[in-house]
Amino acid sequence: MNNQLSNLVKMANQIGLFFQSQAEKEPEVAARAVAAHLNNFWAPTMRASLLDHVQDIEPGALLPIVAQALRDHAGSLRNEHAQSRSEAREVYPQGGGDAG
Repeated sequence: MNNQLSNLVKMANQIGLFFQSQAEKEPEVAARAVAAHLNNFWAPTMRASLLDHVQDIEPGALLPIVAQALRDHAGSLRNEHAQSRSEAREVYPQGGGDAG
């Protein structure tokens, strides 16, 4: 796994940890929140790079919630205008940002 991909995996896993703790009993909700966060805050090139090279990621390197988000929401993650901020608020109404 190259350095760029390694960094994307690390950042995606950090996002996954946050949402996993928010929705421990609802993994589908957490996966949707991870996908919404990636859509709203990652550049399309970052999302595409992660999706294009997901097969190059060592087994177990991605948190299950992140792998589920990539698998279940690949189509919307590839679409630059997949989700508006108002739609994202429905997914994680408490804010769901990384900062505090």
